[in-house]
Amino acid sequence: RPSMNIRIQSRERLAASPYKVIRPKLKPNATVEDRLRFLFQTYCRQGHGHEELMKPMLESRNFVKMMQDCPGLLDGERVTTADLDIVFVKCKAKAERRISFDQFLLALSHLAGKAFPDDADVPRTAFTLF
Repeated sequence: RPSMNIRIQSRERLAASPYKVIRPKLKPNATVEDRLRFLFQTYCRQGHGHEELMKPMLESRNFVKMMQDCPGLLDGERVTTADLDIVFVKCKAKAERRISFDQFLLALSHLAGKAFPDDADVPRTAFTLF
């Protein structure tokens, strides 16, 4: 039964890992900010090891992936993938490669301005896309 021993040892190593895996959970009565934070944390986790899960920061590729997953946002006319990259660069700090949750909210406001230029309440419209 060598395969059984390997599985048990693997579980023990996972349990003894110094990294705590942060798994976001969404409550049924969550506010808009809670829902946005859930999405942000979900996309932060994609493609990273345990040590990266400790820092909820969003990379450009995951930001673009998230916006591509939003139905109706990328139409090729008002908002393109190049626009997403430009907005991401505007919102991040100069020395950083990733954005925080507050910078993510700022990026959504910029995107809402591009996607819905005629709306008076632009930031609110961005949040209803999700």
